[in-house]
Amino acid sequence: MIAKHLNFPILSFIISLPAHAAAGRDSSGTIWEVSPTGKCFDSIPYYLSMIFGKQYSSDENIKTTTFRPTNYSKSPKDYVWAMDTTPSKNYTRTLFSVDKRTKRACAILFAPVASSVDFELQPSRNVPTTARSIDTPPPGFDTTEVIYRLNPEQQLYLPSKCYKITPKNKKTKLIAQN
Repeated sequence: MIAKHLNFPILSFIISLPAHAAAGRDSSGTIWEVSPTGKCFDSIPYYLSMIFGKQYSSDENIKTTTFRPTNYSKSPKDYVWAMDTTPSKNYTRTLFSVDKRTKRACAILFAPVASSVDFELQPSRNVPTTARSIDTPPPGFDTTEVIYRLNPEQQLYLPSKCYKITPKNKKTKLIAQN
């Protein structure tokens, strides 16, 4: 569970929830309970069929994008984003570290309800120490920004800070709620 890795309890500020994750929503109403972060799967297709059903490959909105480190030939891993782009904005992305030999895929970052995720592979370290997601709200509503930090022991990203940004660009750190 992600909550045990944070310096504060899971934030319950995120109200939006993609349709495919709704079934896994916990009783506290937080989106983070459905996170696959830290879990491994036999392959990306296996994960996608578990989440979206066996016919996921015929759905044009279920997409994957592979990123490779600069030193690709020496790297034992690929990095793959899996996402459902059914909503035109603010869809959920999951980043996997995929063993090139076995195809085993481990979820290392879960970015729910975000219009963009800043994550760039680094030539020296392969993965950055932080990632950032931001949503695109309707006009007049606050934007949500989440900063994720790499847990070096577990090699996965956990949410560490959340902010709301008003339409007038006033940034406020969100306070954890119990």
